[in-house]
Amino acid sequence: MRRNIFWQGRRALGDKPNKMLGESLWQWWARRTEDRLSRNQLWDVVEPYQRPKPIAPLAVLNIVAFYSGVVAAAVTEQMHKIDRFDFSVLHALLKLVSVGSLPRI
Repeated sequence: MRRNIFWQGRRALGDKPNKMLGESLWQWWARRTEDRLSRNQLWDVVEPYQRPKPIAPLAVLNIVAFYSGVVAAAVTEQMHKIDRFDFSVLHALLKLVSVGSLPRI
């Protein structure tokens, strides 16, 4: 009987010619699982070092809040001035209408 030179060469490399398919599938599955686990471990190490969240939206929100407060304070101040000199806003409007500054409806 003739010898199989191909398998002889593979045997020299450490491979067994009569390896069963199930065994090679288990080894493939083990390698695949180990690779996935090592990738997960890598991401567990890298994950805390992600780049920080952008600060621009927070800065815009603070600026808008500040200027809306400034406008509200100015409006409130004007309302108090009107209230101090004339007893109510309605009274001031009626006064303006009676003087003729505002058109009658």
